[in-house]
Amino acid sequence: MADQEEIIRLIKGKFGDDIAGIYFDNEGNEFKLVVRTSKKGRLEKDVLALSNQLSARYKLPIDVVANSPRNFKSIENILQNQSSRLMRSIEGIQGLGYNPRKDIISIYVYEPDDSKKQSWLNNQQLSKLSGMETEIVFDDGPVKTTSLIGGGFLETSPVSSSYPNKPMCTAGFPATKNGVAGVIAAAHCGTLNKELGTKSRYVGRNNEIHQLTLTGYDTNPDSGKYHDLAFFETNDKTVKALPYYYPDISSYTEEAYPYRSAQVDTYLCHYGRTTGTSCGNVIDVAYANFNNSASGGANKGCASSLPCGNTFVRIERKGLNCLVGDSGGPVYGSVPYGIASSCVVSNSGNAALMYSPLRFVHYTGAQLLTTPY
Repeated sequence: MADQEEIIRLIKGKFGDDIAGIYFDNEGNEFKLVVRTSKKGRLEKDVLALSNQLSARYKLPIDVVANSPRNFKSIENILQNQSSRLMRSIEGIQGLGYNPRKDIISIYVYEPDDSKKQSWLNNQQLSKLSGMETEIVFDDGPVKTTSLIGGGFLETSPVSSSYPNKPMCTAGFPATKNGVAGVIAAAHCGTLNKELGTKSRYVGRNNEIHQLTLTGYDTNPDSGKYHDLAFFETNDKTVKALPYYYPDISSYTEEAYPYRSAQVDTYLCHYGRTTGTSCGNVIDVAYANFNNSASGGANKGCASSLPCGNTFVRIERKGLNCLVGDSGGPVYGSVPYGIASSCVVSNSGNAALMYSPLRFVHYTGAQLLTTPY
């Protein structure tokens, strides 16, 4: 599994949004990886060349399917826009996803009345979405919204001066504090200089909403300079957290295993609500995060005290994206590694990302919720 993950990350890391989809095909007698590209020509040749190298190195057959009409970023945008519209307007639709095998959108529906299922299949309004073919997939039961996982959207109120026009962040990993569920995100997602008590709204993939309050914040300047982590807990104490997180814009979830510390050249990915998923290599594990003296201290690169300590990790690679709103999101490999803290912003594959390692999470008073190996 680790080799398969590495192949996917290498391909996505090099070709980014030119890849429409990657999936495993175990139909027939051969297990193989299929890479769908967005167009033919030089790109197809480059993807094929890298795929052949990786196939030989890892002893895994890889097929390249060329000329998909859309890249993955376009598909993500369709899913995000259409899911919000449809789930508000049509009762029974629980979510949308992308089926890379068929290159179509899957519409997930809960319909307890078997006599009405055919009408869903015949609904012409749902036969295409933004020009893409669709399929109706019937869920066995309704989606439950009483649990909380990492990777959702955080919308903070009152607005932090760090985000004067966009009061938003991304939730990192699930955690608990004194038995109360919540998420670990970036400390600077709280209201500047009034972090404790910051009110936030968590929005999940199925538009479930949880009201959160920032209750885990490191006010000690001696330790707060080493990290940019905070704990946001649920106001509804009946809500339970699950040891999962969203690694991308889809409804797919990854298990949150115990975290690791990175070494130089470790290949990691991050997910943020603004730029989605992109990956890079660790180039520095003792990075002193920004203190933003040029902005008059309007932003913080660490929880407490300036300047910040040299305990942050810097990631770079062609194809890496990061913009405002990605802060707080999960940084991960095969296991969690950290929380996105700051970046050299770019949406054209030229970003650098700095993250706060999870080894400092205990300073928030919370514990990560993980699945044992």
